[in-house]
Amino acid sequence: MRRWVWTTRPEAYPDLDLPGASWCCSPATRAGDLGVVYRSRERKDISHLVAVRSDAVVTGGAPVCDVRLVARFPQPLPLARMRADPVLREWPALRAGFVQRCFPVPDAVWTRLCELLGIPDATNGTSVAP
Repeated sequence: MRRWVWTTRPEAYPDLDLPGASWCCSPATRAGDLGVVYRSRERKDISHLVAVRSDAVVTGGAPVCDVRLVARFPQPLPLARMRADPVLREWPALRAGFVQRCFPVPDAVWTRLCELLGIPDATNGTSVAP
């Protein structure tokens, strides 16, 4: 299972509460992967947990995959807190300012995000079914 962070713009914020959607993703995305959503610009936070329901398929020149909303975090993780965290501050996605739509999340970063956001850590035997 891979883990991802997807960046979304303000105009897409309302779509985050849909039960299922197709999102632009990495060609390496597979059904069963998990991801968190970083809301750019106004919010600048990680706000949602999503499960990937399909492998990436190239459509119109860009890979897309089906995802479903698993959870909306009652306390999103703000950018400032991520930058201050000793584990997260070296994460390439954070260092790049989440400028790409999709970044992989390394194991140590995922574990720390799980701690900060209250996600059951799939690496410890708990999984979130897609």
